[in-house]
Amino acid sequence: TTDAINSEIDEDRTSTGKKRPMQFEEEEMTVSAEEEEARMLYEALVNSTMRGHIAAALHLLGAGANPNYSPKGKKVQRMGKLADKRDKKSIFQSSPLHLACIKGYDNLVAALIKSGARTKVPDAAGGLPLLLNCSSGIQSDDEDERRLRIARLLLEYSGVPLSAKDAARQTVLHAGSRSGHPRLLRYLVSSWT
Repeated sequence: TTDAINSEIDEDRTSTGKKRPMQFEEEEMTVSAEEEEARMLYEALVNSTMRGHIAAALHLLGAGANPNYSPKGKKVQRMGKLADKRDKKSIFQSSPLHLACIKGYDNLVAALIKSGARTKVPDAAGGLPLLLNCSSGIQSDDEDERRLRIARLLLEYSGVPLSAKDAARQTVLHAGSRSGHPRLLRYLVSSWT
């Protein structure tokens, strides 16, 4: 078999005596129409959430956008099993739920949870939706009330553990105390005990 390989290499040499790069036929990847539609709906959901277009995001959920979309064949893994930061960022991107929690969109968070959004999956930085909600926002009564509603939704209806920690080993109490939302923090402390 070594002679056969050597003869193939000899045949691949150009007239100058240098080896030609091996030629590979490219496999054409085909994506089904359903997969393409799912991807487009998900991307539109992410974009509308990022830009604060809540009505559009709610409409997309009603049209069948999957808040947990990932391309077929892309295996969801545990964050601790991945050493490469690029792998973590590609697998654990911010989902629409992460983004809605950061922005404090309580109505959208409720719709995402109702649509089956995964509440216990971290983003690339290790932030769980609950911790992102509790550590974000400006200090105002309205903002505090929205953050409190989101925390209640995540804790009561989706089973997110109060003791969950982010990549920096911070709990929701740490996040809530940094954010300066007094009603949210009182609720978290009363729920902790």
